[in-house]
Amino acid sequence: MVEEEILEKIAKQVQPIMHKHKWRVNLLSEFCPNNPALLGLNVGAGIHVKLRLRRSNWDWDFYPFDQVLDTMLHELCHNAHGPHNASFYKLWDELRKECKELMSKGITGTGEGFDLLRRRLGGFSRQPPLSSLRQTALAAAENRDAWGLCHLLDLNVLVVIAPLGMHLVLYKQLQWLLKGDCRMISGVVPIALTLLGMKKAVLILCRIIWTWIREERD
Repeated sequence: MVEEEILEKIAKQVQPIMHKHKWRVNLLSEFCPNNPALLGLNVGAGIHVKLRLRRSNWDWDFYPFDQVLDTMLHELCHNAHGPHNASFYKLWDELRKECKELMSKGITGTGEGFDLLRRRLGGFSRQPPLSSLRQTALAAAENRDAWGLCHLLDLNVLVVIAPLGMHLVLYKQLQWLLKGDCRMISGVVPIALTLLGMKKAVLILCRIIWTWIREERD
């Protein structure tokens, strides 16, 4: 399918950049949000990157490849920075320059020649790509900037939301956070609760809350 070819081409083009910055993206997919201005979304700093490939209400009206690639670079910046601040835009400009140089030299992939269909985007593991969400939860919790997003939210609000969120998770009633993305709800958060304990699970929940707030603002 055309969308799969575009995503694979995007993935291969950014792999050298991801390898350089030691970033991972566990799942890359297309999405079609109701907001036509929303071109991409990075859930959990690399858990799941979603890209809009085509214009609203036009199944075969795809955006130019360079525009989608630039959106991908934008979303990769969220692996390091949550808010759209000066550091974010500085990094985005740096990634654009890196990508332009790679493309001018015809460099794609990681240089290792691995098959994207069998390996994680940005990595060298021989494991299948994200069929298991256990590694997804662990990767999100261990991110060095895990607490970085928390200060963006009012701590008084977090004190209330986090325990409430944990309670709702047990009843699988967090669909409102991710617009009905039940795979993320039923997979990542309960696994985090089971494997990581309350402290790290709260970090993941905070990331999910921030993603939801960002999507609402955009």
